[in-house]
Amino acid sequence: MVLPAGIVVSAGWWAQAVLRAGAARRIYLGWREGELTKYKRAYAEWSAQVNEHERREQLRVSASALWHPVGLSRRVRRVDVFGGTADGWASLLGTLGMSLLAEDARLLVLDFTEQKVAGDLAALARISDHAVSVVDFPDAGVGLLEGLSPQHVGEVIAEALTGLRTGDGRAVQVTALDAELVTLVAGVLTAPVTFGRLAAGLRVLRSIYDTEYETSLSATEILRLNRLLDAVGSSESVREELRFLAGVLGLLSDRDAELGGNPLVWPRSGLSVVATWGASARSKDLLDRIVFHRVLHAIRAGEDTASGAVLAVAGVDHLGLTAVELLARHASRAGVRLILMLEHLRGEFAQLLGGGDSAAIVMRLGNAAEASAAADFVGRGHHFVLSQLTEQIGRSFTGGSSDTVGDSVTSTTSDSFSGGSGSVSDSLSRASTWSRTTSWSDSDSVSQSRTYARAYEYTVEPITFQALPTTAFVLVETGDQGRRVLAGDCNPGIALLDRVATKPRQPARSRT
Repeated sequence: MVLPAGIVVSAGWWAQAVLRAGAARRIYLGWREGELTKYKRAYAEWSAQVNEHERREQLRVSASALWHPVGLSRRVRRVDVFGGTADGWASLLGTLGMSLLAEDARLLVLDFTEQKVAGDLAALARISDHAVSVVDFPDAGVGLLEGLSPQHVGEVIAEALTGLRTGDGRAVQVTALDAELVTLVAGVLTAPVTFGRLAAGLRVLRSIYDTEYETSLSATEILRLNRLLDAVGSSESVREELRFLAGVLGLLSDRDAELGGNPLVWPRSGLSVVATWGASARSKDLLDRIVFHRVLHAIRAGEDTASGAVLAVAGVDHLGLTAVELLARHASRAGVRLILMLEHLRGEFAQLLGGGDSAAIVMRLGNAAEASAAADFVGRGHHFVLSQLTEQIGRSFTGGSSDTVGDSVTSTTSDSFSGGSGSVSDSLSRASTWSRTTSWSDSDSVSQSRTYARAYEYTVEPITFQALPTTAFVLVETGDQGRRVLAGDCNPGIALLDRVATKPRQPARSRT
């Protein structure tokens, strides 16, 4: 059988096409298999890198510190603590005090709270083998007036009594008179010069000293004091001040501390705690002022206060802003770092906030006005908030129709004459037209808009200060990198936890 030539050619072409298609498919499958292998290899490498990254990140997070110590700027020489409870102050003194002692600071703590807020610090210092001295006035063998000249005794007592004369327009003159009278009496007395002996000497000047029942003064001292009667005078102002001085110093005359003893000096190393208490509010207040101004005199006179001296005063609210500012000024001049702890943030003490060389620590403030004052001091920050949301929805519908009707009539008459013949033709045509047009449209519209406004709000809300935990605080300081606001906790037990750093975190610049 002979096939046509066309059929043979077609079959050959088809066979070649099939072979080419098979070869192309094999090439494609080989390329596809290679690319798939490359993809699987790349995916495996990527998965391994992701897993390794996650593993390292988990290790980093698990090993990173959760707590960092708070480091203050070098320019900070004074720390003002506002608010808090007795437990909070004890924790703060324990944490901060041990940090200072670890730097070989010589720390003196004046505790006027009657709540032993420095007791935990003293216990921790003993455990850490630091030298610790605790003096509880009045049951202490330390003489507040020991080591002072008669002039300095007069100045210390007069300055201490100044705070009791608030609102007196003659405060300067009266203070000078107090200092003069006490100096005269102290100059006559032999050691030890105590509050009871000073009060007895003032009674001699008032001519009411009973030598039969009182034995605190010797005959020689009484004779010398009587010689001062003419120098003192007998004016009404002098008699009033003698009565006042004898009365207030008599409040401390029954104290064991007045029997004398070692002078009140700065610790040569380690920690020294001076705490006061009193059976009456008047005697306690006077004792606090005497101790405060005795330490102030030591700072002003430079009595071994250099080289790492730190003074912490707990409970200075009742001493007045003038005395506190005087202490801060002389401590700054003498190079003594100062920690002031105030129970409240109100009245004139709000002026202490934001001092040039100070940092503020704000602890729990239950009073709403005090919490608001703290929030105002911390400041406000701005952020953008959604202030207005507008949504408009509209729909319009338009419809219409029109009808057109028309009629036309055409009449034609034609005459034709040719030779003797003619013709007349008439034609009439009529046409009617009608049309209707309808139109319709429908549209919907939706528009939405959002308006954002810049809002200024408290960085720390007042209610936050009212609800702070016992040992929590907010620190505000201005350092080399600007103003810094951070939250912290002074619980000493944090140092025993895991993941606690030994160095402060690098402070970030605050936006407030």
